[in-house]
Amino acid sequence: MKHHKSSGTHLTIGLAMLIFMLASWKASAAETTVLRVERVSDADLALIQGKYYGANLLVGVRVDMVSNWRAPDGGWMQGVAAVQMQRDANGAMQVSIHTTAGATGSTDGSTPLVAITRSATGAESVSGNGLTQVTQLAGDRNSVANLAQISFVPTLGDSSQFNGNSYASAAQGGYSTEVRFAANGMSMALQGPNGTAMQSVGDGNGVMQAARVAGDNQSANNALNLQVQTSGVTEDLQRQWGVQNALSGLRGLPR
Repeated sequence: MKHHKSSGTHLTIGLAMLIFMLASWKASAAETTVLRVERVSDADLALIQGKYYGANLLVGVRVDMVSNWRAPDGGWMQGVAAVQMQRDANGAMQVSIHTTAGATGSTDGSTPLVAITRSATGAESVSGNGLTQVTQLAGDRNSVANLAQISFVPTLGDSSQFNGNSYASAAQGGYSTEVRFAANGMSMALQGPNGTAMQSVGDGNGVMQAARVAGDNQSANNALNLQVQTSGVTEDLQRQWGVQNALSGLRGLPR
């Protein structure tokens, strides 16, 4: 059994923006959400991490999730989920979503059974902030991978082919796939006779990737790509930062 957990500032910023946008979109899909800036005290600012100059540096976010499972008897499962959110020049939020699900039973029509001497449990109780990855293996010659990539980009990908569906499911021969968008996140779950693979974003757990295998010759993988779109920094803002850094250095000189 293997457990791996990590987190970072970039992931926290991207997830905070994603969860905020998902919650705003679900609360009222028909209303236009406009970015608002409110004055806060220095005491409140002192408790905030990840501060930045200018409220428009983060202007978009996209998440692509794909999970696959293949069994030696021909059983197969796949889930795909994607969401892209961008603010236009007027501050309105443009949201595009996409979900697909597939499942195929074993080629001989039978449903394989897990050997009673093999079991893997407990991953469903793991929670954490940032990025959490869990892999549990009970068997031989299995291949499992949890992969996550986080990047800051000037532009997001093309979402013109998104189908707009917030839910997708498929089931056949003991194999099932479910993909859904919830009030404050997105998730997918693959369930087969020899284990499960799941991914989720938001819903209090940040990013969670988990795979549980209790069998032989199974292949499972979870892949997630989080893109955060940032606007360019103007020359005036760069000069402002330069002056501020210079003044900060002067304050440290002996008097």
